[in-house]
Amino acid sequence: MGTNYEGYWSARDLLIITITNPVGANPPGVAVFSLQVLQHANLRGFPAAELPSAALSPILAGSFGPSSVKILKIQARDPGLDDMIYNQGDTITITFNQPMNRAGQDPSHVSKSEIDAVLHFSHSLGADYSATWPSSDVLVIEILDATSSAVVLAAPYSSIDNSAYPLPHVDPNTFQVQWTETCSTSFCSPNGNLKSESFTTLEDAMPLYNLLQRGQADPSIFNVVDLPCSFNRLPRGIIQNILLLYRGFDVTADFWLYIKVDGHLRDFQNTETFADYSSLSYHAMLEYEATNGVSLITHDNILVPLTGSFGPATISVTALTVSDPDNGDIRYGAQDQIEVKFSDFTNLAFMQAGQVVSKADVNALLTCEHANFEPGDAVWNECTRVVVSGAGAAISGIYEIQLQRSDGRPYYKQMVGGNYYIYSFCNKWQDVTGCPRWLVGSSVGSVSAAYFSESGLDPSLATAGSWRRWNGNTWEGSSMTVICDKTASANTAPDTTFDALIEEETLPNSCDVLLGREYTGMWRDRSTFQITIINASRLVGYYDSVLSQTCTPRPKCAITSVDAPAVGAFYIRIKPTAWLRNFPSTSGAVGHQNPLLGEVCIC
Repeated sequence: MGTNYEGYWSARDLLIITITNPVGANPPGVAVFSLQVLQHANLRGFPAAELPSAALSPILAGSFGPSSVKILKIQARDPGLDDMIYNQGDTITITFNQPMNRAGQDPSHVSKSEIDAVLHFSHSLGADYSATWPSSDVLVIEILDATSSAVVLAAPYSSIDNSAYPLPHVDPNTFQVQWTETCSTSFCSPNGNLKSESFTTLEDAMPLYNLLQRGQADPSIFNVVDLPCSFNRLPRGIIQNILLLYRGFDVTADFWLYIKVDGHLRDFQNTETFADYSSLSYHAMLEYEATNGVSLITHDNILVPLTGSFGPATISVTALTVSDPDNGDIRYGAQDQIEVKFSDFTNLAFMQAGQVVSKADVNALLTCEHANFEPGDAVWNECTRVVVSGAGAAISGIYEIQLQRSDGRPYYKQMVGGNYYIYSFCNKWQDVTGCPRWLVGSSVGSVSAAYFSESGLDPSLATAGSWRRWNGNTWEGSSMTVICDKTASANTAPDTTFDALIEEETLPNSCDVLLGREYTGMWRDRSTFQITIINASRLVGYYDSVLSQTCTPRPKCAITSVDAPAVGAFYIRIKPTAWLRNFPSTSGAVGHQNPLLGEVCIC
């Protein structure tokens, strides 16, 4: 009980002990601590008529103070990285702020019923799951059967500090009800038709949302993008994927949990009251429960969000098609369209379905690129091998010149299996020659990079301190250096577990260069994004790799104007910062694991 303590009898049957110095104590645990009267202390009943007592007390009840238990992190993970959906083998890890008593559970196996006795989840984790305590402050729940689960990832949050990532696209303060209809008529897509209806207030949106939830809505009474599958009331099952969105966020998606006060979970020393911490603020939880899970304040009041993902995004662009819907002319111009088709249903990058978005939102979703590889010359008088340092384990290393060229100049590839390149961005899309810019990125020729520098004919000519680094929010100075060393040898492989999130386009609004002065976008369905050209003027220029084979002097002679996105050369890349995920959202963002996914040529 400590170095010093004292007691007094407040009544003949009540002894109160007060701790005066707890130093060195092994605190007496509630529900585990007990004491025994020492017989030689000669404690007897009053009046004294029996032998001295040696009584054993009941276990200690009460507490020494309120619970200080908090949850620090709730992280989703797919240990096998084998898919992007929530299913068997996925885990949810809960990290506490201190060692816990584990509620008396076996650390090596906690059953579903034991988990449910301690924790309440806002969404079903599935038909079966179990858990382990790898340490006294970490509980890892493993999904055994995901049947009937409802866990999705809402807004993107940082797994480092739980802060919400800023989204480049922000929907207006409106509500939208979304749903999918499936049927067998000629009106229907095989994957279902995405329907939506927008409202100005929650009260206006709720009647339709409730009707759809009960399967009682007749779609023909609503203004929808295309013809309904049926003019009869649709049975539940044909209506699916019902969402209620506010500013692009599903108001029922945020995952949260609380510790049940009767679950007997508390601090490791068992000195405090039982924990009752909630990862959702108290007043938000009250509204959530009072409105059957529809709360506008839930998203802004999540104290500890679900971070991470249940697998890397494997969504790719399967087709990129340019068309002239009205067949009004044979030239690229106003009202022409470019359709981006994805391999899977997406979360629409937090945009609303069927709503026209600005060119700023198009640029927030993707970059526009132009492929321009060409064979290299036999002679290159500049440095053939450069050493990069000061850029971290993923980017630092030795880079070797390649035979092909990009932008009229050779490029360098990271040696020993690295994922990065150093390439020129001097002539690309600019009607100039000799512009001194070199980029370091994971895809040759891309407008998006991790570092760039204004340099000379050779990247090793860039002075120390001139390389700019993308820090996730802005370009900043860096300690990266590039020096020429034609005899350098690479023995150590770089860290290839890089994250493409560190890359950003070095030419803002890259689509202006290849699409024109004005254009808009719209999600036609969950796997189709459509770009419509409004004004095709102000296209600039690019380096023509075909022309470069015959003209002189290069690279100036190969700079040509852009009349339209070139079939076979134009492609797009999904920005990791757009947070495009699968639907229902359980994966990481497209581009976070493999920057080559999510790009395709018009071919």
